[in-house]
Amino acid sequence: MAGKIRGLDQISAWFGGILAAAGVMTAVWYGSKFYVNKVDEEKAAEIAATIGEIETSNKNNTDLEIDHPHSDNPEHAEHSAPSTTAPKSSSPLENYGYSGNLAPWYWANLNEKWSHCGAATGQSPIDLSGAKLDDRLKSLKFFYQHGVTSVSFEHQTVTGRVERGSYLEWEGERFDLQKVYVRTPSEHRANSLPFEMEVQLEHSSIDDKKFMVAVLFSPGKTSDLLERIAQSIPTIPGDTRELERANWSEIFPRKKTYWTYVGSSTVPPCDQGVRWIVFTDDASVGKSVIDHLVLKQKANARPVFSLGKRSLTRSNR
Repeated sequence: MAGKIRGLDQISAWFGGILAAAGVMTAVWYGSKFYVNKVDEEKAAEIAATIGEIETSNKNNTDLEIDHPHSDNPEHAEHSAPSTTAPKSSSPLENYGYSGNLAPWYWANLNEKWSHCGAATGQSPIDLSGAKLDDRLKSLKFFYQHGVTSVSFEHQTVTGRVERGSYLEWEGERFDLQKVYVRTPSEHRANSLPFEMEVQLEHSSIDDKKFMVAVLFSPGKTSDLLERIAQSIPTIPGDTRELERANWSEIFPRKKTYWTYVGSSTVPPCDQGVRWIVFTDDASVGKSVIDHLVLKQKANARPVFSLGKRSLTRSNR
């Protein structure tokens, strides 16, 4: 009898051990399931946050770059509506560029104040071919002096802000030199071909009318002023370098006959009614200067527009 009881006790202990082990395994399974679920929830929250950041970035159109369908033929791009348009931002951008979603064919969509940038007529630059000689056009009168030019690098462009004092006269009106832009390659073309570089000098009248003078450049004898500009480009975004005793008439070609037409600014807001003077003779600059500027700026030329019904004339003096 005692042996039977001991046997029952052993069986009971054996079953108790099994039940205890099962309880431990159950607790471990539930614990691991809880841990996995918690990790999954945290991972899902991480993924959702990342997707939200990507969607916000896409809406802002600042980091995503899309190749324009006509990017290999900029002249065709400006005459036809692009198949891909940059969505309008809820808060208008003040930035613009020359590639991706900041490229010229998107400027009108980046800011509601830049609607002129999407106009099909009255815009600049143009091809300067087919100009008519106009004997009534007079020699240009420049009154430039040495002064400080503050050099910066913005919107993919080497830009100079000129100390007040230099100006030109056109039909009895004074236009003060204010800014200088360096383009690689040139924005204006002759016989459909661009030059390697163009320097644009922006002038303004007292009532804020714009007057642009452009110099086209080919490789050749170097320009001391442009050498100094190339060496003064800031390397830190938002920084400026001051260039002492800069006289911008130094970059002009010897012969100062010119083409002239009425167009627009070639940067946002692309205001129209701007008088353009483009020297018919190109100036020269060292190839090393051009190469340095191209390396810094890449291509920063707006595509050409059709002259349309506008008049393009050429002086003989």
